[in-house]
Amino acid sequence: MSDLARLILLQDVLTLALVAHACWALRLVFGKALISRWIVLAPVATLLWGALWSYVPALGAMRLAPPPLGQAGVILIALIGLSALWLGPHVRHRTGQFDPTPLLGMAVWRMVFGMSVLAVGVAGGLPASFYWSVGLGDILVGLVGGALLLKRRPATPSQFRLWNLLGLADLSHVLVLGAITLIPFFTANAHVPFVNLLPLTGVPLLLSLHILALRYRPRRAAIV
Repeated sequence: MSDLARLILLQDVLTLALVAHACWALRLVFGKALISRWIVLAPVATLLWGALWSYVPALGAMRLAPPPLGQAGVILIALIGLSALWLGPHVRHRTGQFDPTPLLGMAVWRMVFGMSVLAVGVAGGLPASFYWSVGLGDILVGLVGGALLLKRRPATPSQFRLWNLLGLADLSHVLVLGAITLIPFFTANAHVPFVNLLPLTGVPLLLSLHILALRYRPRRAAIV
């Protein structure tokens, strides 16, 4: 197994850990009611959706189709499904206010994945026009979120909202840049491994968590 293949496999393992962390965070946010069980199953369903398109050969080949088909379409379907579930009326009436700390803790994954994207790119698995911008952007968003978590005084609702807007803008940039640069790169470099759960599971999951956090009002002085 090449070093590049090992790095991509590591990203898949990290994506599994991200899904587990997201389930834990959502359980803390929404409590232990029956509805929570359905909510925390959403990241697992997204993982299965991503795995299907990553490891089934026929579907994997379709990922190179131009937008809105292919990988871009797979990500958008997962994002729409997650957002529709978590922002629906059956969830909204339960969480007018919530403790944002678990969702802010997802900032750690932005730093982890930012560094992993840089590593995969340097190893030749991504075009330079993509991985430098995406990797550094993720690390920046993660550092800002980590700084809010480590503050002596709790982050204000405005700071929490601004961080989510920053994260949302960064991941939207990832989607647009990926749609422009990745298809030509993988078409021209057929030898580069393309199996990866991160874009198909991690990106829509993190994007939808930012949308979820922007929809509700965090309790003031809740972040510790």
